[in-house]
Amino acid sequence: MARALKGLEEIIPAAVVNPAPGAQGWEFCGHPGAGEDPLHWAAYLHELYTRADRQFTGRATVPVLWDMKRDVMVNNESADILRMFDTAFEGLVPSDLRLCPEDLAAGIDALNPRISACMARILARPGVRATVNMDHITRGYYAIKALHPTRIRPIGPAHLGRCCGGDLGDLAGGALWRGRE
Repeated sequence: MARALKGLEEIIPAAVVNPAPGAQGWEFCGHPGAGEDPLHWAAYLHELYTRADRQFTGRATVPVLWDMKRDVMVNNESADILRMFDTAFEGLVPSDLRLCPEDLAAGIDALNPRISACMARILARPGVRATVNMDHITRGYYAIKALHPTRIRPIGPAHLGRCCGGDLGDLAGGALWRGRE
């Protein structure tokens, strides 16, 4: 969503993984909508992690921002990637839209951990990861709204990202993905 809002879809392609990690973690194929790794033809995301760092032994998580020219992993933290999308590509794709306006950054930073915790609790229920649907998003929306009811307009769960007084903030989208790791 952030790539589209910032007009970055043509310069930052996306590869989608299977939403339910298997025994080897996030898989690039094997699910409707999941695509192939367009750069290295990796079958699993952990292969890219070890390509970036041969000593890596941790858990491969989504999302990942990969520099295709330097062939290196840039970042794997959704909030950081959203902040990069906000300003790092201004020279290539100018935009007046701010995902994290300066005057709201402190509030977004304060709410992000709480939103992540809410989404993790909702998505950690048995069987939920493989079947995330509008009901889960709706529950997530109302859980987030309960955290900060005066800052989230009553516009409904379909507009979960519209936080902090109606300005589009980076807090909700990243929390949804972090919660699905």
